Amino acid sequence: MTKIAVVNFSGNVGKSTLTKHLLAPRLPNCEVIQVESINTTNVDGEKVSGKHFTKVIEEIALHENVVVDVGSSNVEQAFTALKDLDDAHEDFDYFVVPCVPGDKQQNDTLELLTQLQEFGIPGSKIKVILNYVSRDDVPESLFPSIVGYCSEMGIAWATVYYNAVFELLTKSTVDQVVANLDDVTARIKEIQAKPAEEQNKKKLRELSGLRTSGRMAKGVKKHFDEIFGTLFNE
Repeated sequence: MTKIAVVNFSGNVGKSTLTKHLLAPRLPNCEVIQVESINTTNVDGEKVSGKHFTKVIEEIALHENVVVDVGSSNVEQAFTALKDLDDAHEDFDYFVVPCVPGDKQQNDTLELLTQLQEFGIPGSKIKVILNYVSRDDVPESLFPSIVGYCSEMGIAWATVYYNAVFELLTKSTVDQVVANLDDVTARIKEIQAKPAEEQNKKKLRELSGLRTSGRMAKGVKKHFDEIFGTLFNE
């Protein structure tokens, strides 16, 4: 059983993207609960307002594997609920904290990490993901304060590099398009085997786009498998 909360005081750090593509697909029969009142996401799952976070605590007990995606506008309310419910934070196995290179986001992340530890959550249960990083950048140089804090407090961290595939996958996950790649390729070859005048160019163009997405996603899936194994298979 694995219960994960994905949190940050800042918005637009990739919480929902990481929930959808990295975390939920690697937890069998995973239930996703979104705690959100402002942002609209593409993640399937139950939606709960932060002021009703006590309902989330009750709900996670009903599922073997759960990811709770806490929107930035609801984090304060969620933390208030955790303070009112003594030891409720122990119902979560891990707290995943995504961060992006902006100064504000890094400052918010440091504040959040501090608050998590003030709750009594040990560094081993906190996982930081340095998100939207260009492959030309060195994470330790881009996030010096975050990396330094993690090293000091025994918090594991990993890097997710920017990839345009996330902008293409509004309905499917990385794992889904990779799983469908062989079928898509076979359908392309089937159409191409026909005489040119009999080929459905519209369908061929659609399938070609899906194949491109699948090829891009293949490397991302491998990277995500490695990250998940490093952070959670202790």
